[in-house]
Amino acid sequence: MEVYADLVREAESVYEDMSESCQAAFYQLVLYPLRCSLYMNEKFLYAQKNHLYAHQKRQNTEFYAQKAIESWNKIKAETEYYNNQLSGGKWHRIVTHTPHGTTDWTRSYDLPTLKTCPPPESSAAGIVINNVMVSEDEENRHLVLDFSKFTQRSHAIEIFNRSNEPIDYELTIADNWIKADKTQGRVICQNRISLEIDWPNAPQGNAVISSVKINAADIDAEVRIQVLNPANPTLNEVAGCFMEDNGYVSINAASFEQSEYPVANLKVVEGLGRTGRAVWYVPQEIPPEQNNTAAPVLNYDIFVFHTGPVRILVDALPTHRLAKGRQMRYSVSLDGQKPAVVNIDTEEYSEQWSQDVLRGVSRRETEHFISNPGRHKLSVRFLDAGLAIDKIMIDMGGLKESYLGPDETRVKL
Repeated sequence: MEVYADLVREAESVYEDMSESCQAAFYQLVLYPLRCSLYMNEKFLYAQKNHLYAHQKRQNTEFYAQKAIESWNKIKAETEYYNNQLSGGKWHRIVTHTPHGTTDWTRSYDLPTLKTCPPPESSAAGIVINNVMVSEDEENRHLVLDFSKFTQRSHAIEIFNRSNEPIDYELTIADNWIKADKTQGRVICQNRISLEIDWPNAPQGNAVISSVKINAADIDAEVRIQVLNPANPTLNEVAGCFMEDNGYVSINAASFEQSEYPVANLKVVEGLGRTGRAVWYVPQEIPPEQNNTAAPVLNYDIFVFHTGPVRILVDALPTHRLAKGRQMRYSVSLDGQKPAVVNIDTEEYSEQWSQDVLRGVSRRETEHFISNPGRHKLSVRFLDAGLAIDKIMIDMGGLKESYLGPDETRVKL
């Protein structure tokens, strides 16, 4: 959203600097669409936060309801100016913020239904761990944070206020190798606490257990800290690998082994895809169909602890085949096993096409088998020109449903 807002500010600066004779056309073609696109996105974001916070019974539920209304009113004000004031009202009724009809598309222009949340009679708090709500009847169970020496991620605990009065909180950390950026404070709306491990001082082991206790208003909870810090393999032994972390491996497609680059006709395109660096099979011309050995390939070293069946999910851009009768395929294999071939091409206006376009990604999955723990080679081949791949995920059972997918799990030295 900040990127969108920066774009609007840049356009406003250009508008202010240009001659008055050009401003009306610039407003019509650039400034009005940019502002209203920003306000439309804000409206939905704030409405969704309002719904989420009402479900969690947060104190600031009403705040986001008002923010959604403000964004909707901004769209109405911009549209009123376009129709009735711009160029002396020259474009009366040319645009509308409420298209006619009752389809899902036209209803998206309305103000979403917003919710309220009456505050409790006494002080009350809630906890969110890594953006996952801890339900009311499980406040003292299933509070687990997993840390790995290989990815060295930090984790977040959010304490939020359900009442109108400020509440105080305090953390009690069992071991001094667990570091928190805050251990006590006062919560008006919500406070976010970052936890990380002091790895040089953490004890070694495959499942080192510790805890962090949280006391806030009516909550007295304990977060279980589980640390993967084995003596072997060492970080140097798995340098460059993508590690299994919490039951999955996550790879940005552009993070392949640089010694293999450049690969014929493959290009890393900055700004493309959700990760911002998708790999594209550049169509120099419409080449003959590629078999699995002749097609350009990218390889990734992975390291896993679990064995058995796994799912490999590939996020590609929702592109179409380049010519009639052709496809838009990739293949994926582990350790040179028989590759699984996937065609992401869809018929325009089909249900699958609609979902891919709305998500901005064609996510497909294949099933594979890992027979032993340790290092493995993942190979992804681009079988058809025009294909662009953004992200690859391997699910050993721990991958949670999300819009963007998890951050990549590359070893951090």
